[in-house]
Amino acid sequence: MLTMLGWPQEMRDSSSRLPLQHCYGGVRIVDWPSPTNVRRLDLATLPMICEFHRNGILIDQSHFKSLESKVSAELAQVEADCWREAGRKFNPGSGDQVGQLLFEEMGLKPRLGIKRTPSGKVSTDADTLKQMRADYPVVDRILKYRELAKIKGTYIDTMPQMVGPDGRLRTTFRHTNTGTGRLSSEDPNLQNIPVRTELGKEIRNGFVARPGCRLGSIDLSQIEMVVAADLSLDRSLCRFFLDGMDIHTETALMAFGLDRSAVEWPNFKQDYRLPVKQVGFGILYGQTPAGAQENIISVGGPYKPIEEVEGIIRNWFLVYGGVARWMQQQYARVKRYGMAWDAFGRSRVIPEGRSVIPRVQSAGLRQAGNMPIQSTAGGILKLAMAELQDAVLDWRRAYPGEILEPLLQIHDELVFELSDSLAQDWCEYAKGVMTSAVRLTIPMGASASVGNCWGELK
Repeated sequence: MLTMLGWPQEMRDSSSRLPLQHCYGGVRIVDWPSPTNVRRLDLATLPMICEFHRNGILIDQSHFKSLESKVSAELAQVEADCWREAGRKFNPGSGDQVGQLLFEEMGLKPRLGIKRTPSGKVSTDADTLKQMRADYPVVDRILKYRELAKIKGTYIDTMPQMVGPDGRLRTTFRHTNTGTGRLSSEDPNLQNIPVRTELGKEIRNGFVARPGCRLGSIDLSQIEMVVAADLSLDRSLCRFFLDGMDIHTETALMAFGLDRSAVEWPNFKQDYRLPVKQVGFGILYGQTPAGAQENIISVGGPYKPIEEVEGIIRNWFLVYGGVARWMQQQYARVKRYGMAWDAFGRSRVIPEGRSVIPRVQSAGLRQAGNMPIQSTAGGILKLAMAELQDAVLDWRRAYPGEILEPLLQIHDELVFELSDSLAQDWCEYAKGVMTSAVRLTIPMGASASVGNCWGELK
């Protein structure tokens, strides 16, 4: 926790700079760093985190054994495909062998140029190879092999060995591993299980409910974008949310100056909506133009020269001028105080923002624009967790023979194990608590779902 010693007097007085929007256990929406406020917020989440650690989540061992056999066979097939495409045997997991094959023997070139490791060797990391995936089948096979091997080693092989005597897997959630205050998961990191791939879903299918119970999930929708709209009060962004419009489609139409009929174009989503979506999230996450360029390619989008990506970023800020002005205010904060803070008063020291080296200062300014959004979103979820924990105790007293156990927090999602008779009612109740945890300018949305395993939850 940061000390306030030496801070300006205006920053020591965090009594109530903004109208009180919510108060839980003394936690308030403030406009200055407030260590006391943050301490109360973090402490309020500890009871539910302790429940996460105590409860764990049930693992279907037979499912993982079957999945291990399936992925091993698939790995062998993909390796054979790699050899066939290359015309010889090599280890797809070896950076040296892959670099020699692709860049020396085959003479392939990444779209964004060859990168090198600190030791001077040619880099064959995922970002480099993804630039070449659409052009060269052998690169697609190598990436697929590496992705399968990593998931198999990290999750499919390892997690069943980490299960306790009661058949339940327990991850460790930490408050202090991220600069934004969001919870992190480790040993194993369940937050990194792929979401959009079929294999990721199959892994989630191995996390199940005990007999007579179901798993329930409540997930806040587009929380970072909602927070960005609330903090900046950007008129366009607020209007799109309030009118229930598709944010990324509307942004693409305005950023590229397209008529609404363009939405019907066959390649509209791929060529316009996807790049704008990735740029928008990249801005909120503090990405550089080069990072946004790589991100567009990595999700299957079209290759765009760095100048065009920079133009998309400029147009994004023209569409959302309120967000641009709000970010300029964050840059001014970090230059003056050497730190940024969120709506709950959580601060992050960013000395890079005051550097005289342009490259270093630019990185610090990106952190200053990203931190309040990410941290405020995490704070909203923590506040919801604190309120839901009180509700958990109330429901247990009201239904003494039923099961209601908090299991996991994955990004903006909470997962519970619930008796069949409580599952639907609890998820709808918890959805209401999470969407009303803080009164924002833009109403928060959430989805609730119930299933027999994690993979069935939406």
